[in-house]
Amino acid sequence: QPGHFPFNVIHHAFALPRQGGGADFYAVFTSQWQVGRAGSAAVCAYSQEALEKVFEGKYKELNKESSRWTVYGGPDMSPRPGSCSMGPSSDKALTFMKDHFLMDGKVSPTQGRPLLVKTDVTYTRIAVDETQGVSGATYRVMFLATAEGFLHKAVELPGGPHIVESIQLLGTPEPVKNLLPAPLPPQGILYVGYSGGILQVPLANCSLHRSCAECVLARDPYCAWHSLEGSCQPLRAAPTQDTSTWLQDIETGSPATVCHRGRSAAMPRAGGAQEDPAIERLSPPLNAMVRLLCPRRSALATYSWQKPGGRGGRGDTTLLPDHTLVVIMQRGTAGTYKCQATENGYTWTVAHYQLQDPSGAAPQPDGLAEEGLAWGSSDPGPPRSYWPQFVTVTVLLAVTLAAAACLALLAYHDQLKARSKVRGCSTPHSPPSQRREKVPLNGGTAEPSAPGVPTEEEEEEDEGSRACCLQLDGDIDADNNRLRIPAGDTV
Repeated sequence: QPGHFPFNVIHHAFALPRQGGGADFYAVFTSQWQVGRAGSAAVCAYSQEALEKVFEGKYKELNKESSRWTVYGGPDMSPRPGSCSMGPSSDKALTFMKDHFLMDGKVSPTQGRPLLVKTDVTYTRIAVDETQGVSGATYRVMFLATAEGFLHKAVELPGGPHIVESIQLLGTPEPVKNLLPAPLPPQGILYVGYSGGILQVPLANCSLHRSCAECVLARDPYCAWHSLEGSCQPLRAAPTQDTSTWLQDIETGSPATVCHRGRSAAMPRAGGAQEDPAIERLSPPLNAMVRLLCPRRSALATYSWQKPGGRGGRGDTTLLPDHTLVVIMQRGTAGTYKCQATENGYTWTVAHYQLQDPSGAAPQPDGLAEEGLAWGSSDPGPPRSYWPQFVTVTVLLAVTLAAAACLALLAYHDQLKARSKVRGCSTPHSPPSQRREKVPLNGGTAEPSAPGVPTEEEEEEDEGSRACCLQLDGDIDADNNRLRIPAGDTV
């Protein structure tokens, strides 16, 4: 098998007799090079003719000098090992079988490949049963027991096997030690042996399928939908002379054609509406948390919720990992909720809830609208306008830009004001071009001063600068951060 290690460890084999004579052998294998915690398993089928052809071929023998297996080329033993002989076996024949216990040829499975390859599982036992479908075709059903105490039921189809169901047989993980099917009425029994005793398991659980879609999608050869009684029943209980009212599709599992074709005058409703579950009406109080369950009818289906206002719904809901929908009850969350399953291209409803408005108002007629949205046949309504949101964002942006500009102007003004302050001796003299002209209070004009002659303002400025400056003679003590002044100097 590409992508897998060779499956070279056989765990169990089962012989299924054929009606025309002979038998087919089914076996479960694992690989001695396991990958992961549980590894992988394979199921192969072999014909009796292929097995006999290999056992009638040549033997292998071990060359003790080279420690290699070679083809035995000596004379054959009589009677041949593996054949039916009435006489006692001689010592020579027993010695020959001891030295030549391997055959040179190998048995190839039917179709040249395994019937089923399953990862993360180890099959310990296998049993196979044959049954007839509604169309008269014969199907082979494989029952595979795992090392964890599970039972897998798979039907053999031309396009590959299909696993119908997985049943947990034991409460604690424990390998199953034996399987034995028994065709007992009305639907057959499978005996399961384990360390604690023997279990009786029905070959089919048809009553678990509550609708025609679920019964057909299961693709269980033992079950069929009875269109007159409206239930999934064991096919072995059906009368052999009339099967027109029994619906089944094992090859494709398409309920869209099978279930609709089987509708009669007693069921005039169309499109699969009769398969919808009953509406469960709930009236929770305001702000209550409601849990809406979504039953998993099939492990192969995908599940989704349909909420009021379309599939998106409102924001007061939370979806749990087990597909349970948690709703915070508000006036806006009232309406119709549906859990829908999709499998093999077919969608059907598995749960239907109606949440009543806490105020007592009539619920919005959103049931038909959401159905139309789901199937793409309804008008989505007028487009939503986002003009108020656009105006709000624009106004906020303008206010933000204006505030930023004001802050920038204030910062620039503070910088100019700080530069214009006079801070003692450190303030440089203003250049001649920036000298202020003092205007007399009487409004007259001041006479300009002669060039080179300082004005009164300049004289006052120089005197103020010289007044705050001191000249001291002494040494600087850098280590103690102080100035040493001679004793004769005074300030």
